[in-house]
Formats: sequence, structure tokens, C-alpha cells
Amino acid sequence: MRAVADVTPVRVEGLKETLRVLGKFDTTLRKQFTKDFKRAVMPTIEAAQANVPSRPPLSGMANNWKGRPLWEDGKEEKRIKLKVDTRKARARNISKGVQWESVGTIRVIASGRGLAIFDMAGRKSAASGDTAGDRLIDRMNSRYRPASRAMWPAAEETLNEVTRNCLPIIRRAEDEANRLLAVNASWLGGTK
Repeated sequence: MRAVADVTPVRVEGLKETLRVLGKFDTTLRKQFTKDFKRAVMPTIEAAQANVPSRPPLSGMANNWKGRPLWEDGKEEKRIKLKVDTRKARARNISKGVQWESVGTIRVIASGRGLAIFDMAGRKSAASGDTAGDRLIDRMNSRYRPASRAMWPAAEETLNEVTRNCLPIIRRAEDEANRLLAVNASWLGGTK
């Protein structure tokens, strides 16, 4: 399970393609841009980590579930990371206007079962009866806040700062990709 906060609602056309070009021609440079984006997005990562309790949010989350604990003290906040994803939407979704799949270029993800439950429990539907799931949602909402409890609030809080941090990196990536394409185009043109 993953809770995802897309920290780049500002759409930058061509960023995926730019990063793909860099990856094809200069992997070292592409890795450097990933490091630069991680630094730029660090305010969101830190804010999301601050929203995660260091102890299990509910007592039952410390118990083993299918052979391992649902919540591991001191480890959950470390599961919040940056992911740079340049893959394309699946062909079946492209034909439908990509309405069923959104592929963000820069994402802050929270992986881990316990963290996903903490962040998103009750997001799809409110507690409606007296089941264990309903009690979990009620307790999470009363002790913390309604879902999303960690990721989305962090993304909203740091959006402007992260956008300011990313814009120079995007411009530099575009310049480098154009330079690499020009060098390779002239090299290809000279062999005819």
C-alpha cells in the first residue's frame, strides 16, 4: 500500500521527455538531477515526516500482522521518499485520454502498510457502522485529523517553496537536454 502526495500540481510540459533524454545520453547527469530534485522537495518530505507519529498511532498497530508488525517505531517516517518517474502511461490508458492513470514526474511517496493506513484510513468512505474498520477510522480522526493525515497536508504546506526550488532545476535540465540533442544531432548529421 502506498499513500501518495503529488507535490507538483504545477504542470511542466516536457519534463518527462527532458529527463528521458538526459537518461539516454548522460546517466551521470540524470542521476545528479534526481539528487537536485530530492533537495528541492526536501521541505515536503520533512513536513510529511513531522506529521508521522514516532509510536504506533493506535495500540493494535504494534501487533504482528501476517508475520510482521504493522507499525515499526522510528522507521515509518523514513519510508517517505522522493520518486522521479518518467514512464509513460500504459497504451490502453493513452487511448482513453489517460483518464485512468496519472503518472506524476516528481512524487513524494510513503510506502509501508502501517504508514498508508495511518495516512489514508477513512479517505474513501466515512465510518458507517460498528465494525473494526469503522472504529479504526473514528479513532484516527479523533486523535489526529481526517485523511490524509501526513502526506497531503505536507504537500499543501510546502507547495510554493518546492515549486520555487524546482523551477531552476527544470530550466537547467531543459538546457542540458537541448545541448545533448544538438551535439548528437550534429554528430549524426556529419555522418551522412
